Amino acid sequence: MIRHALPQVKTSDDADQPLGRMLTLVAWTGMAIALFGSAWFVDPGADASFDAAKRVAIMIGGTIVATALVLGWRLVPSLPAAKWPRRLLMTGALLAAACFASSLAHPFDAPFWRIAAAFLALGLFVATLPVGGVAVPRLWRWSAVAVFVNALISVFQHAGLTLPWSVLRTGGRFDSGALLGNEGSVAMAACLAGSACLAWALVNTSRPKRGWAAIGLLICLATIFLNRQVTSAAAMMVAAVLMITIHARLRGTILVGLFVLGALASLGLYGWARDRASVDTTLTTQSETRVERLERLTTYRLGAHAAALEMLITEPLTGHGPGSYARLSQEYRLRAELRWHTRFNLPPNANAHVLAHQDTLQFAAEFGAPAALLAIVFVLTLMVRMARLARDNTDPETLALLGVLVAGTTLSLAWFPLHVPLTACLLIFAAARSLRLLITPGDKQA
Repeated sequence: MIRHALPQVKTSDDADQPLGRMLTLVAWTGMAIALFGSAWFVDPGADASFDAAKRVAIMIGGTIVATALVLGWRLVPSLPAAKWPRRLLMTGALLAAACFASSLAHPFDAPFWRIAAAFLALGLFVATLPVGGVAVPRLWRWSAVAVFVNALISVFQHAGLTLPWSVLRTGGRFDSGALLGNEGSVAMAACLAGSACLAWALVNTSRPKRGWAAIGLLICLATIFLNRQVTSAAAMMVAAVLMITIHARLRGTILVGLFVLGALASLGLYGWARDRASVDTTLTTQSETRVERLERLTTYRLGAHAAALEMLITEPLTGHGPGSYARLSQEYRLRAELRWHTRFNLPPNANAHVLAHQDTLQFAAEFGAPAALLAIVFVLTLMVRMARLARDNTDPETLALLGVLVAGTTLSLAWFPLHVPLTACLLIFAAARSLRLLITPGDKQA
């Protein structure tokens, strides 16, 4: 949107050139604050040592970027002869309207909309970056550094490294949460970065770049393995199967078969590893009920899922409003227990669920079934379009974006990547960049 980000823009006044350079610098400063802040900012003196500081960084960075975008609106190029992804844009517009309707129908949640506005500004900036040029590699290099610093710290923590401050961990089994506070969050970020590294290693023709991508992939795999995060491993497996199949241009039937095999293998590995890991933390008895066994295998997520489902049942059209799950999950978990005539236990190290551990289900509980269905259609359409684009060209960025989107979508089935500041940034960047690549010079509208 700004002159250096869009070098093809021509202004009528020479005085706009220094303005464009200044606004570019301002916007990239905001991006750096948001991205590195979401990865590295920690407040040891706060109750929420990790997420609170990171969310503040995103809001500050998003505000700076939004200011640059508003002041630089005249530098935005017009694309009258472009081929726009109309279905995606229409679905996105309907999704935004459904979310806004949910907010109007329920108490206004100011913190949610502030962070949402910041993410929107960051996504808009990424969506305006040109298809070529130096700006895009800079963004992905910054993202890699943000993730790999956390991944390496987590690996070194397994080797005995102790951070020079004392903070309260945000759950988890190990003291290897690096600067994110939880080893699961570190593994999710490593899963997204590892999927991108695999794409670069597969497609890139430059040996040095492929070597660096392979090193990054090994770091991500080591992080996931050492932290025993089977969900992240399964998500990366699904993304890898899809990327390798597209890169090899295998036939559609083989693609479907490999995807199904990968998904089944992931599910089987997930159940086996959860069962094995839970032996160390949970005492089992022969009289254990089926529900108790399922709770143990899913690390006590059934109650979180049941609460979200109960919220959706009671308000199917508009949900309970943005940010409502953390406030209402206890009440609706108890209602779900009455409905299902069973007890849903909480994790041994927690007394409440503030996240449903399933992003789509929580989104439906907060915004309603119509908004959730629109979100599913939007994400699936975006991935299908990117899969076609990756199949038809040899650009490693396209395949990497697809891998990140697929891995993030798979993670959201059992985790909450959109509620962790760093992984939310990475997924929003990937979605925004994908939309930009789908806007191409064309003949007829899509």
